[in-house]
Amino acid sequence: MQKMFVGALLLFCAGCASSHPNYFPSIGLKMPPKKSADAVEVRSMAPTRACFALGELYVGSTHSWGKIISKTTEQAAQIGADFVWLADRSVQAEYVYIPGFSSSSTSASAYGYGYGDWFTTQAHSQASGYSVGPSVRKVERGTIKAVAGVYYPARLGVTWDPEQTQKCIVKAFTFGSNAETGGLQVGDEILAMDGVEVGSDNLPRHLLQVQPGQKMNLAFVRSGQRLDVDVETIPN
Repeated sequence: MQKMFVGALLLFCAGCASSHPNYFPSIGLKMPPKKSADAVEVRSMAPTRACFALGELYVGSTHSWGKIISKTTEQAAQIGADFVWLADRSVQAEYVYIPGFSSSSTSASAYGYGYGDWFTTQAHSQASGYSVGPSVRKVERGTIKAVAGVYYPARLGVTWDPEQTQKCIVKAFTFGSNAETGGLQVGDEILAMDGVEVGSDNLPRHLLQVQPGQKMNLAFVRSGQRLDVDVETIPN
């Protein structure tokens, strides 16, 4: 779980260097729904703006890709997502069992005559039937895994050391960032933002409230010493 939130924090600070969707939220972050699915951005590549992943959508259907994408954006709009990133598209083969059935009909009659004690009979027989045994049919289904997320209004403009997956350690500063002039240095480890610890469920909720030009208090460690600094955010 902590790794997931560290990933969301990296996006905030740097920007990224069946026929019905199944939604799996990352955390219980509730966003107001969009008025229309047209307000949801469809991406074939990961976002380059600072963002947070609300969760994943899985769609499987025999419909066209356009139909699947339409269903995905409709679901994303319901959870208030700004974008869906089509992270994985594939065609999977499924084998469908079809049970057998049968039907039949019969009729009979007899005919004859003789001397002596007079008698007559009639005889006739007919039979028909139809039977189909069980079978298996191969069906190909298109599937999509999409990441649904929201964009942060602001960002810090900091990139992190990608090898430190459990920590947020400053690696570089992006263009226009105030973090370096504000007091951060390469190698600093960020522990908290405005008192909210890295890895907390409350951090994404807090960052969605931060506006461009707002100052954030960052607690960090440098050479074993805990320090803090105020950094002004920039537009995302």
